Amino acid sequence: MGKAAFTMAAAAEAVLGDTIAEGLAVGVSAPARLRRLQTRIAGHPVPDARGLAAAEEVERLAGGLGRDDVLLVLVSGGASALLPAPPAGVPLAEKAALTTALMRAARRSTS
Repeated sequence: MGKAAFTMAAAAEAVLGDTIAEGLAVGVSAPARLRRLQTRIAGHPVPDARGLAAAEEVERLAGGLGRDDVLLVLVSGGASALLPAPPAGVPLAEKAALTTALMRAARRSTS
């Protein structure tokens, strides 16, 4: 997951090949074609519904692992926006609004 997700996923496929049973890469733009991994595009820098759906998909995938399975997690910058998983009771819209407000405040403080 992250802005470099699809590049990292392609490298993982090149090294691990057919030992990858399944997986998911979540990034920001149209991905290169991957052989073993599914791809999803989500919002960045403001989290969106696509990212929330991808986060739920990642959680289901990880939750279905058995004791002999191996989970490889590759993370690059932007992952927190691409896979938002707000705590129960916090709507995605609230997290997105807070992210937007923090970005505006950061821009004002640097200008």
